[in-house]
Amino acid sequence: MPAQTDRPKKRNRLRFRRNTRRNTVPDRFRADPTAPPPEISVFLWNADSCVEEQDVQVRKISLPTDPATRIWLNVSGLGDADTIRRIGDQFGLHPLALEDVVHVHQRPKIEDYGDVLFLVSRMVTESEQFETEQVSLFVGRKFIVTFQERPGDCFKQVRDRLRSGQGMMRSSGPDYLLYSLLDAIIDGYFPRVESSTRRLDYLEELIATTTRIDPMHAIRKMKTDLRMMRRTVTWQRDALLMLVRGEFAPIAPSVRIYLRDCADHSMQLLDAIEMDREMCSDISDHYFALLSIRNNDVSRVLTIIATLFMPMGVVAGIYGMNFDPSVSQWNMPELKWAWGYPFALSLMATFAVGMTVWFWVRGWFHR
Repeated sequence: MPAQTDRPKKRNRLRFRRNTRRNTVPDRFRADPTAPPPEISVFLWNADSCVEEQDVQVRKISLPTDPATRIWLNVSGLGDADTIRRIGDQFGLHPLALEDVVHVHQRPKIEDYGDVLFLVSRMVTESEQFETEQVSLFVGRKFIVTFQERPGDCFKQVRDRLRSGQGMMRSSGPDYLLYSLLDAIIDGYFPRVESSTRRLDYLEELIATTTRIDPMHAIRKMKTDLRMMRRTVTWQRDALLMLVRGEFAPIAPSVRIYLRDCADHSMQLLDAIEMDREMCSDISDHYFALLSIRNNDVSRVLTIIATLFMPMGVVAGIYGMNFDPSVSQWNMPELKWAWGYPFALSLMATFAVGMTVWFWVRGWFHR
């Protein structure tokens, strides 16, 4: 049997668990006491400049008075419900949407609140196993507010472009920034999928070159990750298509073209994930086929050995009956031969050599 690789401790399968209390009033939601405290950062930008502030106090947050200035407020950490509620009051965010911000079991979706559009997305974390965290986004005509479960995200390049004024970032509104953030979230899945593909290629080569590795634990783990990845990306794609096809007040028609490109990236992801899932099944089938062939080889060797010893056993059994040759001349006269024992051994060897040659001619020793 092939040796098994060291297996890590059994991990919990990742599922979105609902942790909302029953019969709660939307504007009386509670934050998770184990969640990190909020860290607030602000970008104020227009076509000519960009101002960035870190560790902003919630009492200092306000909408810009300049009609040409836009604001991006990012909250990392959801451990203070009062802070989230005050931000919602400042920007006119609906209490039901704020409740979904705090309860991070949400699937990717879009909710239209008139002048404010609420989106939920799932961002890949940097953990070894596949995990996602919820990112909640509110978009208005002059602002975008984002909430993350904890500090750390995939928005570094978006911030750099906003600081340097590269591309259309400063000359566009919050809707284009929304596209940039969603595109960064979707792009964060590609390294995960590429890593899965490389690992599957390695497993496929490993199975073809060695028989002492059991790959099934790794394949089962990858199947679980790919299944969760496929489900999450499917939700992301559906939300993006709804965003592309719908008409929402904060989203300009010119931005829908970019959102359509983002939706196309999600479809590419789904194709790659589906190919990896099929590859997992192919590797499993290939491994079990090789295992069956190896078992058949072992059975064939044992069968040949047993068959070779069968005529030897017949000869030994006949001469082991111990009939007295003194009683009758037909009772094993060979027992009194001077060369009786060598004759019996030679007879056994003749049978063994003859059957070995016959097996070779029949191709039993060839794969």
